[in-house]
Amino acid sequence: MLSNRLRNFYFEAEDSEATLKFYKEGLYIEQKVFEDTHPNVIVTLSNIGEIHKKTDKHDLAIQVYSRVMSFQRIRHGSCSARAASSLNDIGLIQDKKDQPEIAMFYLREALTTRREVLGEDHLDVAATTSCLGTIFFKKK
Repeated sequence: MLSNRLRNFYFEAEDSEATLKFYKEGLYIEQKVFEDTHPNVIVTLSNIGEIHKKTDKHDLAIQVYSRVMSFQRIRHGSCSARAASSLNDIGLIQDKKDQPEIAMFYLREALTTRREVLGEDHLDVAATTSCLGTIFFKKK
């Protein structure tokens, strides 16, 4: 519990190196205690991916979010809002890497899943649709 609070403190303070260190230590312990698809492991991995994304370590972020997505699919099924969120994150990172075609692939997958799971009128559907529109516009 204290370790989690320290991780959150450093994350909020935007000390990426310290935060990453604490998240990796926490992940090491969680993986000893829980299976890879346990929510604690998935959340910690997502947080590590977020740090890599914020520090422009795009390839590392994509690797981590891909692991998160596979664990989410195992835990929640292949068509889940949580897996769609990881697909969306990967798409946004691919866009930052100036890979619009790859970004659009992931964002389309996220959009399809979000529409199926959440419905047309959900804000996450609107956000992904907007991201796709922005990337499409930049391509022209």
